[in-house]
Amino acid sequence: MTDLEYIQDRELLMLKEVIRICDKYEIEYFALGGTLLGAVRHGGFIPWDDDLDIGLKRESYNRLTEILNVELNEPYSLHYYENDKNHIYPYIRIEDSRTILRRENTTNKTEQALWLDVFPLDTVPNGNIRYNWWKLKLTVLRGLRNLSCFKKLVNINKAYTGIRKFIVIIAQNINFEKILNTQYLLKKIDRVLSKKSNGEVLIGNPMGGHWFKEIFPKEYYDNTVLLKFEDLEIKCPAHYQQILTKMYGDYEKLPEVSKRNWHGTTLVD
Repeated sequence: MTDLEYIQDRELLMLKEVIRICDKYEIEYFALGGTLLGAVRHGGFIPWDDDLDIGLKRESYNRLTEILNVELNEPYSLHYYENDKNHIYPYIRIEDSRTILRRENTTNKTEQALWLDVFPLDTVPNGNIRYNWWKLKLTVLRGLRNLSCFKKLVNINKAYTGIRKFIVIIAQNINFEKILNTQYLLKKIDRVLSKKSNGEVLIGNPMGGHWFKEIFPKEYYDNTVLLKFEDLEIKCPAHYQQILTKMYGDYEKLPEVSKRNWHGTTLVD
C-alpha cells in the first residue's frame, strides 16, 4: 500500500463515521468538490487526491457541529475557530490523531493530523449591488485570512500570476502573522456567510477551492442521490451534472498531470 492509498483508507474510515452520525440524527449532507467529482467520475477517490469534502446547509451544519462535540471519540476530534486557537479555516475539520501529515508545499512545512473538511452551504444575497458587496467583503476577508497564516497555509510552489504573484512575493518577506489575527478574521467571515435575509435564490460554498464558482440555484441542493464511493454509497446533490460542469467544465475528461490538484501532503506517522 502506498502512502497515498493509506491516507485515503484512513480518510474513508473518517467519512464512514461522519455518515454514521449524520444518519443517526437524520442530518442531510452532500459530497462537495473533488469528493463529488470522484464519486461521479471514479466511483471513489480521484486517484491522486488526498482529501475529502462534504457540505451541509447552515442549519444542519450548526446542528452537526454541536452533535460532533458529543459523538466523536478517539482518534477523531472536532476543530473550528471557537474551540481551537490554532485552527485557520472558516469551516470545521474532523481530524484523525493517529495519522500525521506534512504539507511540503508550505513555508513552514506544516505538520498536522489527517483531516476531513465539513463546509457550510449558505444562501447568497439577491441583487447585483448586494451580491457584489457581499462578494467583495468575502474576497477581502479571505485574502487577509490567507495572509494571517501565510506560512502555514499558502502553496508557495504554485505558479501564481498577476496580483496574486505580487502578494505572495510580499507575504514571503513580511510577517503578516504578527499583524493580523486569524481568529478574528474567521469570526468575521462566519458572520458574513451566515447572515440571512428573505427570498435568497442562490446557495453555495464560497470558501471552497473554487471560490464563487461554487454558488448555484438553491434547488440544486433540494434533493440527493446515492452514488458509489469506494465500498460505500454517499449522498450527492441530484443536480451534480450542472454543479460539476460549472466547476470543472468537461468533468469527465482527466486533467493534464501538471494540473492535477494535490495538497502537497506526505505521511509522517
